[in-house]
Amino acid sequence: MEPVQQFLPIIIISIILMFICHSLAKEKGKNVTLWTILGLIPGINIYSLLYLVGASSTILERKIDKILAQMKTVQQYNSIEKNKEENINKEENIKEIEGEEI
Repeated sequence: MEPVQQFLPIIIISIILMFICHSLAKEKGKNVTLWTILGLIPGINIYSLLYLVGASSTILERKIDKILAQMKTVQQYNSIEKNKEENINKEENIKEIEGEEI
């Protein structure tokens, strides 16, 4: 019974860290199964927790990449529209000049 009492605090702390690693991995878009298992292993769970706390969120990175791609598309569309307007203005100026000369 005594060995179980010695390891009981380690087991309880490991279970708590496992749930924390699970929720952080899920929140940040990491492999949930892997990080849950690593969160359960004593000793490794502390390093796993530290990594997950400092890791960037892949979910947010994907959203930012999508927004940047949309912004690039809008900028390209705007530059095309601007070029069309400039060409129309040039054509009108040419017609005015030709009309004056005739």
